[in-house]
Amino acid sequence: MTGLKTPAESKREKKKKKQPVPKGGLPEEHSAHTQRESDRADFKIRSKTKQASGHDERV
Repeated sequence: MTGLKTPAESKREKKKKKQPVPKGGLPEEHSAHTQRESDRADFKIRSKTKQASGHDERV
């Protein structure tokens, strides 16, 4: 087997790495990831409200 991996294999490895959480709390990498996710959600909500308010102005 060469150093190259199939996409399925690399996905499986990523999942394995994410699952174990130390008892001391979430690893920094994981908390940063969840922060990014919440930022994305906030952005979606903000863009939706902007669109809605823009609609109201036009009407």
